[in-house]
Amino acid sequence: MVALLGLYLVSNLYSSGGLAGTGRGQSGSHLDKDARIVILGAGVTGLGAAYRLNELGHRDWAVYEMADKPVGLAQSVVDDQGFTWDIGVHVLFSHFGYFDTLLDAHLPVDEWQYHTRSSPIYMRDRFVGYPLQNNVWRLPPADAEKCLVGLLEVHDDAVGGVTKPKPHTFAEWVDQSFGSGIAEVFMTPYNFKVWAHPTTELNPTWVGERVATIDFKRILSNMVNEFEDVHWGPNARFRYPSRGAGKIWENVYRGLPRSRFNFEMEALEINVDDPNNKYVAFADGTRVPFDALISTIPMDKLLTRIANRPDLAAWGSEKGAFKRQTVNLVGVGVEGITPAAWNSSHWIYFPEEIYPFYRITLLTNFSPYMVPKPGEQYSVLVEVSESKYRKVDQATLVDDVIAGLKHAGVIPDGAPIVSRWQERFDYGYPVPYVELTEHVLRANDELLQLGIWSRGRFGNWRYVTGNQDHVCMQGVQAVDNILFGDYEEIVYEPNVVNGKKGQRKILPPKIKDHWDVVIPGCASHLATWLTPLLDDLAAADIVPRVFVYSSCESDDSLPDTVTSNYDIRMMSAPEASSRTANLVTYASHVLANYDDLNPITFFLPGAATMGASLTHPSPHDFDITSSYENRGHFMYQKADGVTDPHFCTFFEALYAFDGLDCPTVFDSAAAFHISRGTLLHLLPQDYQDLLKHA
Repeated sequence: MVALLGLYLVSNLYSSGGLAGTGRGQSGSHLDKDARIVILGAGVTGLGAAYRLNELGHRDWAVYEMADKPVGLAQSVVDDQGFTWDIGVHVLFSHFGYFDTLLDAHLPVDEWQYHTRSSPIYMRDRFVGYPLQNNVWRLPPADAEKCLVGLLEVHDDAVGGVTKPKPHTFAEWVDQSFGSGIAEVFMTPYNFKVWAHPTTELNPTWVGERVATIDFKRILSNMVNEFEDVHWGPNARFRYPSRGAGKIWENVYRGLPRSRFNFEMEALEINVDDPNNKYVAFADGTRVPFDALISTIPMDKLLTRIANRPDLAAWGSEKGAFKRQTVNLVGVGVEGITPAAWNSSHWIYFPEEIYPFYRITLLTNFSPYMVPKPGEQYSVLVEVSESKYRKVDQATLVDDVIAGLKHAGVIPDGAPIVSRWQERFDYGYPVPYVELTEHVLRANDELLQLGIWSRGRFGNWRYVTGNQDHVCMQGVQAVDNILFGDYEEIVYEPNVVNGKKGQRKILPPKIKDHWDVVIPGCASHLATWLTPLLDDLAAADIVPRVFVYSSCESDDSLPDTVTSNYDIRMMSAPEASSRTANLVTYASHVLANYDDLNPITFFLPGAATMGASLTHPSPHDFDITSSYENRGHFMYQKADGVTDPHFCTFFEALYAFDGLDCPTVFDSAAAFHISRGTLLHLLPQDYQDLLKHA
């Protein structure tokens, strides 16, 4: 999903509890199953609608796109130097199972990169954790004090039952919710840089899943303990296509019948004078009839193209209506490796005016394959907003951006810059201005009565429903409303939709039903301790494969019920000293079996587990689907207080992903994720040579 405005570009959750309207999107009326459906635009919304129509087997539909290729603003482009740039930054997280399934079906599991988000703020020459209000302690003392005083005033007002008028603007909401300190230090300057509009012009109803409200006790606790509180938000976990976000939608397009798509077709006029003879007139003189029109044209432009409707044209051109910001994207490709201070971050927010950009994204931290020479180059995608309030000098923009990146240390002095890429998008993001709901509701009601479904980021003019999952599903739901009368929840109940966050973890497709148990060391008493373990798993309806790595002979005393019901595999243990045997066994197992790993792998500490049942945690209490977040989850089972420092070395390296330390592993069994490509990099150097044979 698009996370271009990441930190405080928040969900437009309407205070009314939904968009009360009278249009057909709510009424449930629908057209005949043979209706002629025309789609204007082959971006994500248009492709979502086309995919649904094709899936349903609808006979009469077509897509018309003004550009010479599909995908629109969701595409990834490759510049002359071989660097890949997204049109905007697309961080994929979802509110819809249908959308998740579509992604899984159109990009193989090995073409995804999985991440735990790292998105700090850079200000006052330091990093401050996201969200800022939970990490005030990272600020310089003067700023931290200012923020805390404001927060304390808000807290005291709440405790004292002070009643304040309902905020009319975002600026008022910030003061009431966070206090004047955070407003001054961060919220006001950052949001002005992002939206390119004063916060006094923004509405206060776009605060939801993208802005963490205050928890005063949590803030104080974080300050006392200097705790980095950064795992908040709907995109704390996300996945990203290895070759750029546009790859998904290219594949969606390739899976649809080419004969349905028409390119370089600009719609100039939409004539609805005769309800029985509605048509779209294109720049080349073509007239295409329709019964239902799904338009992804920006709403202001669409309203001016309805023939013989000066009232709609007036709405579309009304001064102060349909506010937007323009976004300038600058891509900088650099020879060398990312500086250490920036190498763990995915994107970074810049609220200070000394930097021309409001956010930078290290695309090579999303995927190393975004550059022509992975591991030898890195790429930075920079976003600069523009409006009548924030002017941008196009002639100096790239140089200004590079100067800012060097000032922050993102590009070291002397580092060769091998790629400079620049694009300007007049329609960057719809601004959530004060009168937005009224304007969009009024336009939607009129358009639906004419048989026009205006959908998409700018088609429906709401950032709240402007992420890729939202806009794709707007196309899908428009089709279902046209054909079946189904309710368009995204358009009319965005608060309900965005309240569904977190119901699905980021899972590769086709998760296997079984678990794996990996046992290193000699297993001469295999039946003694394996049988109770299998009994525990069976009680939880878990049927594992069991890999026993042994350098000595095993007995043959396993009961028939075990050998017949479970997949028991006796494996040759890799050569290693006794000091490193278990470590090498675990790591070798991961490397050798990575493509066939089951969702959960338990690593048991060999013969030390004799007689110990699996109780840390009990499989009865362990939810596979909610805990599994990559191709293999690996669990270490503590065995009755027995610990092994060599396990600690192994797990400590892997746990570095989540900032956990080794003792956590020994307190209880715990899960973590790892990608095959990083295993050798993370392991201590003295073990790497032992593992290369694997």
